[in-house]
Amino acid sequence: MAVHPHETGLPGNGAGPATGADSRTALTAMLEGRSVALVGASPRDGSLGQRMISELARSSAGPRTYLVNPRHSEIAGTRCYPSLANLPEAAVDLVLLAVPDTALEDQLTLAARRGDRSAVIFGSAFDPPGPRAWRCAGPAAWGSST
Repeated sequence: MAVHPHETGLPGNGAGPATGADSRTALTAMLEGRSVALVGASPRDGSLGQRMISELARSSAGPRTYLVNPRHSEIAGTRCYPSLANLPEAAVDLVLLAVPDTALEDQLTLAARRGDRSAVIFGSAFDPPGPRAWRCAGPAAWGSST
């Protein structure tokens, strides 16, 4: 289920892992993102998507936050987009993927094709990916490759 560079269609992805300044920039995008998309946002009490909304709201960094879930047009007074493809920004710094494992590969591929700069996966069945030009973190991801 791994998404490999040649599958994303992004320029430069076949050239191997990013190095030097590219790695630092990608890591900064992940840790200090100014724009964040939460895929799997949810109004359901106790759900991962709801807890992540709360944590983003508490963030002192105050990133532009986009909620994504095709089942909702609004969550807690915030607009919810049906897909990453519908976001008003062409690419975001960080995509938080709180989706079922069955939807993970499609969402990660979409994020890569959009040019989103980094992702954090909250799933358990994702195969460790091979080298690629952007960064991904999660319980079964290898993280940043330099």
